[in-house]
Amino acid sequence: MIQKTLHDLLKIEGRVVINGFYGAGNLGDEAILSAILSQISVFENLKPIIIGRNPKETSRIHRVSSVDHHDTIAKYLNLLRANVYILGGGGLIKDYGESSRSIESWLDSVAMAGRCGVKTMLWSVGVENLRFSKSRELVKKVLNTVDAITVRDPNSQNRLEEIGIQNRITVTADPAMLLSAKYTKKRSISKNPRVIVCLRHWNKNGVDILDKDANENLVNSVTPILNFMIKHFNTRIEFLPFRVISQDDDREIAKMVVSKMTDGGRITIHNRVPQIDEAINMFSNADLAVGMRLHSVIFASSLGIPTIALSYLPKVRDYMAYINQESFCFNTEDLDSKQLEGSIEKIINNYEEISEQLVNSCSALSVKLKENVRILSELLN
Repeated sequence: MIQKTLHDLLKIEGRVVINGFYGAGNLGDEAILSAILSQISVFENLKPIIIGRNPKETSRIHRVSSVDHHDTIAKYLNLLRANVYILGGGGLIKDYGESSRSIESWLDSVAMAGRCGVKTMLWSVGVENLRFSKSRELVKKVLNTVDAITVRDPNSQNRLEEIGIQNRITVTADPAMLLSAKYTKKRSISKNPRVIVCLRHWNKNGVDILDKDANENLVNSVTPILNFMIKHFNTRIEFLPFRVISQDDDREIAKMVVSKMTDGGRITIHNRVPQIDEAINMFSNADLAVGMRLHSVIFASSLGIPTIALSYLPKVRDYMAYINQESFCFNTEDLDSKQLEGSIEKIINNYEEISEQLVNSCSALSVKLKENVRILSELLN
């Protein structure tokens, strides 16, 4: 009650706090934030405050105010001044590591916002891998009290409903799809196809728990398919990193694959994470993508570019199923290079038809994202 009273006294009209995995050097999450900020820009005089990992970097990239997620006092003061608190987007509602701590860290701030009397909204979040009973109970407790929930795919909705969420859940899509919408078109394959590959190390439950056997199987399965594409279709292969921090450096897995390939002259490993606009431009000039990083799959497919998706977490298959491309999605646990070869040949032989399917599916999902803006408008009013 005291917190709510403080909020009523200190609230500044036109403020929204957005909390997510921002400022952590991950291109996918920065794309999500960029898309959300673009969407909420329709509200004149609405000032976003971002809670993230690196406030200085977040402010530089997105030109917004930002506070450190470890700074409890700054978070609290900004909540007291806010109209709406947004959690998302991205795959935040999942267990990561060997405890429920990840879920707790996200939902504690949601609960804090509620205690302060701030309207609360989950914005196109992903839900997966709720492995601990404590996590499921916490999700049920907190999400049944929020003002609005939107998720990025139907399976996320199903998982919330299975654990007892009674709140209305609106299925939208991943916000990052909006960034490439203006470049979406039906495509034809080039004579010498350009392929963008986005891999990451295989990890069990969290970044710090590397599964070396599964990682080796990933390398041994991906290498033959890239060799196959170079040999039979004269492709050019470009490895594009989405993150390059210690223990999650996409360049390392790229080097492992390239070290086993037979034609290094047709291969490039990009050495830095591109800016969002750079990445979209690189994908828009490609013919095919092989993606393990979810947002590499989203960028490519939403541009109308056929994509082979390597699912290391449920979110990748969730997305491919949502756009009716699950037949081109393969679990990293049991990759089979012969299956991958068959899929590549199918894509090459049916390229324009598949591209058109992608344009239709992704255009429909982009429309669904307007629901986030409508719901925020209701909360602000």
